[in-house]
Parts: sequence; C-alpha cells; structure tokens
Amino acid sequence: MHAFEGARGLVRISSRIDAMRMRHHQLHARWDLRPAAAAAVAAAAVVVATSVPSHAGRRAQIAAHAHLPHLAPNLEPDSRRSLPCTVPVPVLPARCSTSSPAPPPFLLTHPSLFLPSLPFVSNTNLLLPIMSKVTASGIIAGNISTQRVKLNNGVEIPQVALGVYKAPNDGSTENACKWAFDAGYRHIDSAARYMNEESVGRALAEWTQANNVPRSEIFITSKLWDADHDKAAAAVEDSLKKLQVEYMDMYLMHSPGTMGPEKRLEAWKALEEAVDAGKIKTIGVSNFDVEDLDHLLANCRIKPAVNQIESHPFFAHEELREACIERGIHIQAYSPMAQGQALDRPEIKAIATKHGKTPAQILLKWGLAHGNIILPKSLTKHRIESNAQLFDFQLDNDDMDALDGLDEGLKVGKLGPPGTSQPASPGGTRPGSRRSSGSGGLSGNKLQMSSS
Repeated sequence: MHAFEGARGLVRISSRIDAMRMRHHQLHARWDLRPAAAAAVAAAAVVVATSVPSHAGRRAQIAAHAHLPHLAPNLEPDSRRSLPCTVPVPVLPARCSTSSPAPPPFLLTHPSLFLPSLPFVSNTNLLLPIMSKVTASGIIAGNISTQRVKLNNGVEIPQVALGVYKAPNDGSTENACKWAFDAGYRHIDSAARYMNEESVGRALAEWTQANNVPRSEIFITSKLWDADHDKAAAAVEDSLKKLQVEYMDMYLMHSPGTMGPEKRLEAWKALEEAVDAGKIKTIGVSNFDVEDLDHLLANCRIKPAVNQIESHPFFAHEELREACIERGIHIQAYSPMAQGQALDRPEIKAIATKHGKTPAQILLKWGLAHGNIILPKSLTKHRIESNAQLFDFQLDNDDMDALDGLDEGLKVGKLGPPGTSQPASPGGTRPGSRRSSGSGGLSGNKLQMSSS
C-alpha cells in the first residue's frame, strides 16, 4: 500500500465530519472530503484510522491503496477525471472512547478519484457531499408498495403510510384508505385518539377481500392514548376489535402522557405482554423526548422500534432524530409536508420544477432520503395518488443541500416535543427553533398531548 507522508498524509477533518463519525458510525452517511482531498488525496481508496493520537486533534491519517498512475497508467489525465474506483473503503470513526471497543466501520465503496489539480466530482454517486442531517440505515429500496425499513426487531415496515389524523369515522376515511391501497400504499397509520379505527378496519376488510390480498400484506398502526396508560391491555383489545384484526402490526404509546413515569412503564409492560401474546408485532412510541426515551430504555424488556415525531425540511427535529437513530430507533415523521405551510417557498418550487414534480412530492422525497418513515395524510383521491409517486426520481446532492439548509425551526404542530433544530440562517428565529426556545437541549422538554 502506498501511503502519503508528512503533510500530504494528514488532513484536518471538520468538526461536522468528526462528530458524525463518532456518533453515527453505524449509519449511512455522506461525506465531503473536498477541503482535504483536493489538496492531499490522489488515491483510489481512503482509510481514516480509528485511533487518533491526542496531539493530532482532529487530524486523521490518510492512507492510499494506490496512486492514480498505478491504477490507470495508460489513461490520459482527462480520462482519469471520471474513472471510478472499485476498491471498498472502510472508513472508521476518527475518535472513539478508549473505554469501549472500536465500533463497526462505515463502508464507502467506489469513491471518486482525486488529483490536486482536479475539482471534486460532484455529479457522481460515488462519493457524495456531506449532509447536515443524519440518515437512518436499514432502507430496503423499492416502490410505494415494496420500499421498506427494517426495524430493530427485524420487522420490515413500509416507508410510506397514509396518515388518518383528524379523518372522520365515516365513509370518507374508508374511501381514502381504499384509494391508498389501490395506489399501492401498504401502511395505514391510525390511533385510538383519532376515533376512526372502525373506518380503517372496514376499509381493510372490504378491500383485502375484494382484491384477494392477504391481511399480512397490509401494515396497520394504532396508538395507545394518554388517558389509557392505566388500562393499556384493555385499550389494545378495544383497538383490535375496532380494526377487525387479530393483531396490529405496530402499536405506539401516543405520548409520554401526564400520569408519570411509573404508569408509563406499567403501560409499556402491558404492550410487551401483548407482543408476547401475538396481539401486536411491534411496539414503539410517539412524541417522546430524549429523557423519556432513555428512561424507557433503561426499564423495558422490548425496545421501542420507532419514535413518531414531526419532521420536515423546515423543522427536521434533528437532535431528536439523531438521538433516536443512535439508540437504534427509527423515525416516523408526521406532518412531512409541514401541513402545506411551505409549499409556496421558491426553493421548493425550483427543485419541483427541476424534477417535474410537485412541491409536496419534493418534501416527501426529502423525508424518504433521510430514512424517515413518512405519514402523508389526505382524504382526496388525486393527492393520495400524487403522494405515492415518489419512486421515479432522485434528489441530487444540490437538492438535498438546499433542502437541509431550510431548517429554521418552523414547527407547524401545536403539540409534541419542543423545537430542537438548529436554524440554518440568521432568519431562523421562529417559535420552536433553538434560538427562541430557551432550551439548551432535549432533556426535560415535556409534552402535553400529541399530534400526527
């Protein structure tokens, strides 16, 4: 192996990259080595050492598997510009605790080649620019019916669900669910609090029977309401009856509630017992902050698989997202289109025009790209169908950078954990942003009710 020596072998890793390697080494991430690579890397593969001497600070030793001329001696310099590398590259965390074993590495395959005289190749999928938002792993690519996320219990959940928050318990919700099934959705997100489980159950029974589709192909989620923490077992039975199902694919604790941590743990134990009895496949939480999550994790037998929270480009809820993902908990994102409040923003319109898509589809695609399980809601047939048309285009790096940069703490929901996203611009001072919340973090931010 050829290695660069001296100044050419050491680069200063930015604090963002350093933090992401340390905190998200088990996740897919996008890296931007432009500041260092343009000056120091002319290699086919880059290995960042796990151990970094204390005197080196954020510098990481860069070793090259081979110099460019050795890889392609017969190519002209202009041809080398777009030459891909086929050597897998283990990229290990730049810093880790000396008291714990080294974590598994990232694996970046096919990085672009660099020469000091050449710019970073930005129009390739080989080595992508860093995103300020962490992206969850476990995504199984597909279409509206088949794209799924593998949860921490091994269950695969459809990444797009029809949300039915505030939908009436009547034929309009039944029709919406059936239109969604016709459009390829395989996931409905309901809740006891929504008071429409009966409509969802009728739609599920009628559509699966009419279309000869097994119940197992449809993923049904419901939620335990705050007032039922002291009677969770009975609440589970009630939801099963209303939904006309023998089991629910997922059942969430709708919020931490107001009965206190002990009642919350009693409720969780009842949900664990429902899992043991085969009445629920997966359990999770909604609107939990970090303090509530850690208390539950320290006392539970079955780990929550998801945390359902508000998340969209204007309020990514990034600190909470990252905290959940670090703990192996996936994000379900309600209000993924910011409840329509930002669809007229010129940045969104420009990206939509570029791809021949609607602004709503761009916002939803952003959520998918970050690994969120998204819950768009609508009772309108053409919007339900439009919200499913997300798998015939990709947002490029420039799109994602622009969308990530819109995070300004625009929390559209009245409920749920307070704002924790870092404003992306001096104008990011809306209520709920870190600049205006007065909160130094997530712990202690309590929830009164929840909304999806």
